[in-house]
Amino acid sequence: MKKLVLVLSMACWTASAQSVGQPARSDYVTPVQLPYGAANKMRFLGNRITKAGQDRVILTADWTRPGTESSKTQTTTAVQIIYEVQGRLRFDEQSGDRRSFGYDGQTWDAKGNPDSVDQAIQESVLHDSAEQFFLGMSWGVPATFLGYHFRDDDGKTPNYKGPFHDIYEFADPVRALSNPRSIRIKDYYFNSETGYLDEVRYEVQTGASKMAIRTRFDQWTRFGEQTLPGVISRLEDGKEAFRLTVRQAAFQPKQNDGVFARPGGR
Repeated sequence: MKKLVLVLSMACWTASAQSVGQPARSDYVTPVQLPYGAANKMRFLGNRITKAGQDRVILTADWTRPGTESSKTQTTTAVQIIYEVQGRLRFDEQSGDRRSFGYDGQTWDAKGNPDSVDQAIQESVLHDSAEQFFLGMSWGVPATFLGYHFRDDDGKTPNYKGPFHDIYEFADPVRALSNPRSIRIKDYYFNSETGYLDEVRYEVQTGASKMAIRTRFDQWTRFGEQTLPGVISRLEDGKEAFRLTVRQAAFQPKQNDGVFARPGGR
């Protein structure tokens, strides 16, 4: 955590199902379920997590991965991603290896066995998203507001111009492949000026060591009534693991059509 240089509010807000008496989990969020600062940031997304009708998101994107030891050339393929903001996702690569997997919120279904790459995509695109943050907060997932206007340096940069972030610590209940009940403590960095989610930082255990993860959300773009990040990238120990560049986005009502459990074709 970078040194806190300027804090406009020292108050912390912590939510849990026990402490605030949240009702049974809902598919949608009402602003009164969130503290003012969080509710104000949620409005930038559009209405896909506040009411039914546009909560299935269909993305056409370019998926870019770095080169390997044998081939230094990065690889880019077209992909389709379908996700519902309540916690379901499907990924289909349109060429190359044609990687395909579905996650229905409880279980995985993949063409072949789901692996760590599937897990990374699912976590960065779905679990780290602003939608999941606000929904989780309304469900009573523990979240602590750490403060406003954190600098992103060590406090020594002359005439520092930004960025500044409002930061929340969030206990994300990730259904990891290796541990379906794992909890990740994540820091959500919301841009103090724009209100958009810039990045999420956390660590994952890899064998005997820990790996630093940063999921970045850049180029927020308006698609009709909704706003989405135009670029989603995942960094592992400072190196880019993949980057998704969104070319098109469409929105539909959520459906029980089994699409998240049928990888490799509908």
